[in-house]
Amino acid sequence: SLSGLVVIGIYKPTTDTGQIGVSLLAGGAAATGAGVILSATGLGLQHSALASIGEDPGRGLYAAGTVVGVLGLLSVGVGQFFRHTDYGATYPYAGFVASLSSAALLGVSGVLYLMDGRRMARVYRRLTTF
Repeated sequence: SLSGLVVIGIYKPTTDTGQIGVSLLAGGAAATGAGVILSATGLGLQHSALASIGEDPGRGLYAAGTVVGVLGLLSVGVGQFFRHTDYGATYPYAGFVASLSSAALLGVSGVLYLMDGRRMARVYRRLTTF
């Protein structure tokens, strides 16, 4: 995502070279989206395990991260839609804006998941007998 922003900062997104930056940005957002999906799965399993022993610290951050992550994934799809249809010619910056917003939303989702993981780590440390 950062490399895409650098290329776009040098060239406009509507030029051929700028499209490389948009593609890098979309690829980075898609990779981050895969990370969000894997994080959501892992955190959900951990919440379930802690809930089964009555020690779940709450799922507020997990739920917020999931909602923001889903919006980010939808934004990746919208960006791809604008880049690969005739609407992209009508709205040349739409794919760029959607890819940029997806990177931001997925980044926020990752931060929320990190905060939730820290909360669960404190619970795990309190539960261990080692």
